[in-house]
Amino acid sequence: MTAPRADAPGPSVPDALRTDADTLFAQHSIGQLDTFASTLGRLADDKQRAARALVGGRYEALLDVAHTVVHMNTSLTTLRGTLTTLHADIERHSAHSAERAAALPARRRPACPAQATRACALLLLDAPLLAEVALQHGALLQAAWGVCVGRAAHAHLAQHAPEVPDLPETQSAHAALLQSAAEVTACADARLADAPAGGILASSAALVVLRAATPTEALARFHQQRTAHLRTLLRAPVHDARDTVQAVAACVATTLAHTHAVFAPRGDRGSALHTTLEALGEQGATSRLYALGAPLLAPRAADAYAHLPDVVVRVAPPNDAACPTATDVDAACAAWSEQVASELATLSTVLDTAGDLDAIAACRTALRTAVHADRTRAPLDAPLDTFEAHVAALLDARAMQLVEQLLRTTVEAFADAVRTGLEAAARGPPPVFPPAPAPLDAAALLETRLVRAARHAEAYGSVAAEPLAKTCDALVARLSDAARDDAPSLVYLLRLCARLQTVVAPRLQASDATWSARLSELYAALEARWTGVVVDAACDAARKAPASPRVPSSTVVSEALYAALRTLSVAQLQLGSEAPDPLPAFSATWTPQGARDAAVLAHLSRGAPAAPEIAAEAARLRLAWVPWTLAHGVPAHTEAATPPAVRVARVAPRVPFL
Repeated sequence: MTAPRADAPGPSVPDALRTDADTLFAQHSIGQLDTFASTLGRLADDKQRAARALVGGRYEALLDVAHTVVHMNTSLTTLRGTLTTLHADIERHSAHSAERAAALPARRRPACPAQATRACALLLLDAPLLAEVALQHGALLQAAWGVCVGRAAHAHLAQHAPEVPDLPETQSAHAALLQSAAEVTACADARLADAPAGGILASSAALVVLRAATPTEALARFHQQRTAHLRTLLRAPVHDARDTVQAVAACVATTLAHTHAVFAPRGDRGSALHTTLEALGEQGATSRLYALGAPLLAPRAADAYAHLPDVVVRVAPPNDAACPTATDVDAACAAWSEQVASELATLSTVLDTAGDLDAIAACRTALRTAVHADRTRAPLDAPLDTFEAHVAALLDARAMQLVEQLLRTTVEAFADAVRTGLEAAARGPPPVFPPAPAPLDAAALLETRLVRAARHAEAYGSVAAEPLAKTCDALVARLSDAARDDAPSLVYLLRLCARLQTVVAPRLQASDATWSARLSELYAALEARWTGVVVDAACDAARKAPASPRVPSSTVVSEALYAALRTLSVAQLQLGSEAPDPLPAFSATWTPQGARDAAVLAHLSRGAPAAPEIAAEAARLRLAWVPWTLAHGVPAHTEAATPPAVRVARVAPRVPFL
């Protein structure tokens, strides 16, 4: 047997699969078999991957199909249950309809007047109970139907069988029927006073049916009941003025909206009330109104009710009255708005319970919210704007009263605080070096009340701006009148004016621009008076100075000038950093005793050039009595001699910055 060549091609896969193993090993070499094995393995892997990819793709599709089948099964189950329920309902209602049809056969013409009389008498006896049952369920139209058919039956009996209405049972039933009519009217009026649009429509239709009124009369009655409800709101006990204002505004806004929704024509169609009344008119042998309440009749008496006369079964609302046009509805709304404006005078009593301006602001917000909540149609704009203007005027008047009251008590409280401060200042001079600034209760009071009034003046405009300006003038006048020619009082008033200028005045600029100017004028006048008082005190101290020197030996000025400068310094220390410089006025008033005093005083007050020893003396005095150094500083063109200044600075008093 010939050995296989090594370079011969290996067996093909199909041939190898059809050949047994011995033949393969006999005909092919090991290398060829290895090549065949690797090829076969690669083909197997490719087939395996292809199978896996195919199974994976098909799995997603199968999963979607399974979900669809599950959902379809659920839907079919639900549909099957719904169909079963519908079939059961159809069977039940069919049986019920058949029973009702058997109990209420087709109406026949009365065979004789006696049958019609008996049917009317039975209906008259049942009518009060029918109306009462309908009222208990809130069905006003059905209750009005019961009263109407009862009255029609009574009228038929009075005309064709006069002896029947005189029976005690008939008289009692007729009295109960009249009572039911009054109850239906009262219930309809109550719904007209406060009910949504659907309740207004049903109540108006019931009144038209019950009282044989026209739609115009129904509109007038609706506005009448709304006015009565508005009076009730205005006269109810007030717990919160904001709630009352919101309720009144909501009543007016909803009334106008319901008027247009129920009574105004809707384009080419009539109003909602007119459409409802037309739907209750005659239809064939009976009226739709009679058919509306016929299910209330007892099925056992169906044979008797079948003989009711036409005057009963054709009872219907009046259809010959003209419905109000859009112009008529707008005129009625305008007239009702004027009537509401006359009733709003009572609202001022309600607003009197609002004790502060924040409550008035809350009322204004509630008014705006309620008025603009139902403003969905253009015809409502004019009457709502009129109402809002009336209520806003009342709110403005109350706000002005509160502002005037606040500012009036502010002036009185400010005067009391100023008086208390002046009395405290008059009890004794403050210390030369106070530990802390004295409290200014008057300034704090104005800072609280005037700024609050100014904020509301910005909100209400001229309503609060005028009393605020008058109050500012009164406050300045009180400050001017409180000034006295004594240093403690003037010191207190100057500090108070400075506080008002720096804290209160900037926050009132938007409301009263003259307040700061008036305070500046008053402060300048008080400065002049304080300067005069201090200069007089310094001159008096200079005159009373002892002849023997009581100052250090290095002092080169006279005892009189030293005492005067000390008086000026103490006064300036008491007033603080706001104090003006009284030295120029003192220099112009007091006559120096010698040339050295004149030179030192001129150098201190005007910064005049001086000799080194004069400048050194002036520097020593300035360091000894600090206020000029703190408030006015050293003149720029003058330099004090360093050794004397340093030597005196070691013994100068330690003065805290004021």
